[in-house]
Formats: sequence, structure tokens, C-alpha cells
Amino acid sequence: MPINFQVSKLVKFGEQPVSLSAGARYWATAPENGPEGWRAWE
Repeated sequence: MPINFQVSKLVKFGEQPVSLSAGARYWATAPENGPEGWRAWE
């Protein structure tokens, strides 16, 4: 069972809108040989 956390922000560079985001996932429980621990993404 993953627990996810994500933040995002919409910013403008001149007239161009850009979405920035980052997050993390922690596997609270997983099947044997499954994913475990922390993982981050951008």
C-alpha cells in the first residue's frame, strides 16, 4: 500500500505558463519481493 505526497505550482515565464511538481511515495506495506521504502519523483 503506497502513501503518496505531491506538491505542484503553476508559474509563468513571460506569457508561457509552466507547471512544476515534485512528490514522494512511501510503501507502507507490499507483497514479498514487491516495492518497499521511499521513492521520489519530479
